Amino acid sequence: MNTAKASVLHFPVEPEAVSLIREGAALKESIDEATKRLRDVNRRLAELAVFPEGKKTAHLEGAGFKVDIQKKEYIKFDQTKLDVARKTMGNDLFLKPFTYVFKERSKKDLDAFLAYGDAALAAMVREAMEISEGAPQVTYRPVEA
Repeated sequence: MNTAKASVLHFPVEPEAVSLIREGAALKESIDEATKRLRDVNRRLAELAVFPEGKKTAHLEGAGFKVDIQKKEYIKFDQTKLDVARKTMGNDLFLKPFTYVFKERSKKDLDAFLAYGDAALAAMVREAMEISEGAPQVTYRPVEA
């Protein structure tokens, strides 16, 4: 049984990187605070707005701004119950309002299939893949002295 623990390696950091880390951490904290306050303001504006009957959009005006407020709702489906509906309705009728979505079960499963699965099948999957670079995720944690 391997009980080794991960350790943090400290490398010399260039002065520019130190400055950018400091600025990034401060910006992240400021953005987080502003985002929380904006959510609170938006929620309160939605409470103050009068939505016309049957509409999900309301409008407010003040302080030199016109504000559109849209109520949002998100729907999640119980997949087991939806599958029962699909079997009852049949695919022809079911697939009018619904569609299948193909995506990997997990990155780990996909990587394993591509590395160790049948080469011809893995090639077909690779052909269907489109990989694009995303924005880096950077987490700032204060270091306690």
